[in-house]
Amino acid sequence: MSPGGREGNPVGDRGLAADGARRPGRIDRNPDILGGTPVFSGTRVPVRILMEHLEAGDRLDDFLDDYPTVSRDQAVELLELVQPHPPH
Repeated sequence: MSPGGREGNPVGDRGLAADGARRPGRIDRNPDILGGTPVFSGTRVPVRILMEHLEAGDRLDDFLDDYPTVSRDQAVELLELVQPHPPH
């Protein structure tokens, strides 16, 4: 277990991406915040909410209007992390 009681996860743990690269505090997973659900850092907005909005056909701007505590940079970085990468 990592400091603060956090376990690693596919999205990232305090900015740690699945590929092991450091991401400066975009996503947090803390058992004291929503039971450890991954949230955008500095908010209580679960990252899954962005995915649900997009799957429902909403635009990124609609999500950002609904959740002003999430920055555009945070949302775009998450989308880049989960976007499939073409093989090399």
